[in-house]
Formats: sequence, structure tokens, C-alpha cells
Amino acid sequence: MMVRIGGSDVARQTERQARLIELFERRAYYSTVELCALLHTSRMSVRRDLQTLARMGVVRLVHGGAQLNPTTPLERDVMGRSAEHQREKRAIGAYAAALIRPGEAIGVDAGSTALEVVRHLRPLHGLTVVTHSLPVIVELVKQADVTVIALGGTLHRSPLSFSAPSAEAVLSTLHLSTLILGTSGIDFVQGMSCGNLSDAETKRALIRAAERVIIVADHSKIGRKFLAKVAPLRAGQILVTDAGIAEQDRERLCALGVEVHIAGTEASDLIVVEEGGGRRV
Repeated sequence: MMVRIGGSDVARQTERQARLIELFERRAYYSTVELCALLHTSRMSVRRDLQTLARMGVVRLVHGGAQLNPTTPLERDVMGRSAEHQREKRAIGAYAAALIRPGEAIGVDAGSTALEVVRHLRPLHGLTVVTHSLPVIVELVKQADVTVIALGGTLHRSPLSFSAPSAEAVLSTLHLSTLILGTSGIDFVQGMSCGNLSDAETKRALIRAAERVIIVADHSKIGRKFLAKVAPLRAGQILVTDAGIAEQDRERLCALGVEVHIAGTEASDLIVVEEGGGRRV
């Protein structure tokens, strides 16, 4: 897998931190000297990255290096908020992943449902993925034949995503065939919203770069409003949600021109990508 970082030198921290997490998944302890050699970078850079991962709870700093925190909250920060809808999110992820074709250049938003989409992309080959989500980057490190363009910058504890002024400039030079877009709230007046202003800016830049926008959100997001407005609902061509959506809400979304796709929660209901790009229901 190739990881490329968009933006300034500071943004390159994203790649190093993703690589560090991959290393600590293999071994519980590394010295700072070892990590400098493995990452081909300075001791100061390694120490800064370890301090960031320590604040996230991924590692514990010890004399001369760092060790893996066995109770790392890396995924709990993203997934913990959605435990009660986990089955629905997995179904949505599988369904949305089946809408992606091999070789596409796609954008993947931050958030637990978007992460589920990435986890179901494994049968696809030759993908290029643009993302600002640290958990998505870490997940893609495990997948071969994927090029990752990481939009780096300042790491926000929630939703574990990066933001930087350079991200919008990078995205203005890219064309994404599909964007997997998460949202905290779907309101018929306010549109899509989230709780982080910087995250909202990045979402808008991703939307502008994409030819097709697939919103991934379970039914509990409908009717909710958050501080930062992202975009009107018509910015998304497709919404993949679960069977809990009310019929009147589905009709209102369709009236706005949004295709509503219902993902099942039983294994037999999931769309599965097959080798060769076909799919079955």
C-alpha cells in the first residue's frame, strides 16, 4: 500500500502516526532509537508523534520509548458513540461498499459508519482513497493494492480526524468519482450537520471534489441538528440507511432528489461485492 500526504510538512505527521500504530499492533514496545530507524525520521519528530498517540491513549510513554496501551480507545472514540446501532452500521457499510467499483478514486469521510464502508472494501483492487480520518488510514494500512492520500494537519480528538487550511487547496486539485460522506445530523431545514467546525469545512471541500456523493447514516441521524452546517440534503445523490427510517422521511428525501437505499441487517440481505466487479443481493 502506498500512503501519500497532501498539504504541508506538518501534515506528514499523519503518515508517521499511522505507521506507528501499525508497528505497535505487531509489538508492544519500541525504543525511540528503533522508531527513528524504522521511520527514517528525527528523534524530535518521533517524540512528538508518540506524545500525540499517548494523548489519544494508544501508547504509554516510558523511559527510552513507548509501549502499547492494551486498552487503547482508538476505536472506542469513533465506534463507542454508535454501539446501539452497530449492526445497522455494518449493514450500511457492506451495502455502500458494494456501490464502489475497482480502480475508483474515492473520498472517505471521518466517522464510524464511513469506517464500516472501508472495512468492506477488501475485495476491490486498485483503489485510491482520499481521507482525513485517522481510523480509516489505519484500517487501509492493512489492505494491499490501495493508494491512500491522507489530508493531514491538526488531529481532533473527536472524531479522530485531521484538519488543515491546506486540505481545501489539495482537494481543489483532485477529482473523486465517489465520496462516502458521514453526517451527525440530517434535518429537512438545516440539511446535514456535525459538531466540529473544522470537520464541516473538510466535508464541504470533499463534496465539491466529488462527482457522486453517497451519504451513509443510520436512521437515528434523521431529525437531529448540530452546530456546524455541512450542506443541504440535495448535495447527496444517494443515502444508504437502515430499515428504521420512517416512510414519510424516505418520501421527503426522494422528493429532494436523494435516492434512498435500505441496507438489511441480516446476512442474506447484504449486498456483497464479488470478484470481477459483479455483485449479488
